Amino acid sequence: MQNKNHTHTLLEVLSIKPFFLLWIAQVITQIAFNMFVFIIGILVYRYSRMVTSVSFLNISVSVPAVIFAFLSGILVDRLDKRFVLITSTIIRALIMLIFINFSQNIFMMYIFVALLSLVSQFFVPAEAALIPRFVEKDLLLTANSLFIMTFYTAIIGGFVMGGILLEHFGSTTMFMVILALYIISAIILWFLPKVEDYGTGSQMLTFAQLRLDLVEVLKYLKSTSAVFQAVMLLTLAQAIIQIFVTVGPGFADKVLSIKITQASVFILGPATLGMIIGAMFVGSYGYKFRKKNLINVGIFLSGILLVFMSLLVISTANNKLETLLERYFRASSESGLLPVSVVCFFIIGVANSFIDVSCNTVLQERTLERLRGKIYGILQSLINGVAIIPVLISGVIADLFGIEKVIFLLGIVLLLFGIYTSGIYRSFLNKFAAREE
Repeated sequence: MQNKNHTHTLLEVLSIKPFFLLWIAQVITQIAFNMFVFIIGILVYRYSRMVTSVSFLNISVSVPAVIFAFLSGILVDRLDKRFVLITSTIIRALIMLIFINFSQNIFMMYIFVALLSLVSQFFVPAEAALIPRFVEKDLLLTANSLFIMTFYTAIIGGFVMGGILLEHFGSTTMFMVILALYIISAIILWFLPKVEDYGTGSQMLTFAQLRLDLVEVLKYLKSTSAVFQAVMLLTLAQAIIQIFVTVGPGFADKVLSIKITQASVFILGPATLGMIIGAMFVGSYGYKFRKKNLINVGIFLSGILLVFMSLLVISTANNKLETLLERYFRASSESGLLPVSVVCFFIIGVANSFIDVSCNTVLQERTLERLRGKIYGILQSLINGVAIIPVLISGVIADLFGIEKVIFLLGIVLLLFGIYTSGIYRSFLNKFAAREE
């Protein structure tokens, strides 16, 4: 437990100028990227009138990360991270400048979204590796909570701002705005202080060296269970978000009986608000608890709520159980499940933030300086690799077997993973072995 004399407030962390500059740049670039993806999604659907076209757009975002994220992590560890942040942001600005001339071509939209995603893979590990260089160890939990909070806020903010501004100003003007945001971010990053380089930039990166680096990271993950579990949990946490984004419209239509366009309001909205509030809580009070306990609470809470929601949907659909909750809310809502679902999504968002903030802190505390960029590269590859699965498969499974089955299985997986990570199963095995003796 940390010393109680420390005032772990968000303002204290923001008073660290290098961190503040890095944080502001992250907010701006995240809003720019999410705004761009959202606007392109609208344009792709408007031109093609096919939801599948939008799915391929999401894949074009994920595939570059799966292929290049680890390589970018290796390169980041060998380069000046400040240089990587500035250069990757300037390149994204140039991509936007060129894209404006091709913004009416769907195929070129896919290409430029993939290019923007590719360059962003260099920004993420460099950013994550610099946080513990600017922030003292006892403030890392608070610093990460702020990054996670603004990360999710930027996602929703980018989507909301993109839709509203696109309607009023048109796509060309919006692309110019996004270009300006990247330029502003690059200027802010220019004022970051230069830090001592612990990398190996003087060594030439060959395929053999790439293989050796990969083997080294995998051995490190295998030998360091805390880091390995943090990587797996962060991957799982992001998979949950992607699954809900994928099945959200169907859940809104078939389960909640509301308009598909309201999915972001009643599903993603409460979950995102929960993530923000949860991150604020962890940032302000998380130092009073063990990170392992915060993670376990997040896992079990998410699993229990997902199983509860799926059983509630099944029982209501089969008219076998007229729950008190549904009877109570029926007078004010077309679907009695709506208010219950909103509350559940909010709490799941809080639980997800417990996992996300705590695991990122574990990674930065436990990972060796020279391996930190590679670890985050592996993490980005896993997150985006898993993201492809729900985008392609979750909708099909939901259509064939029902959305509630997908949610139920997801809850069971979380509970089983929680039993594994918390050590409950090891305790049971030890007691069983003692009885046998």
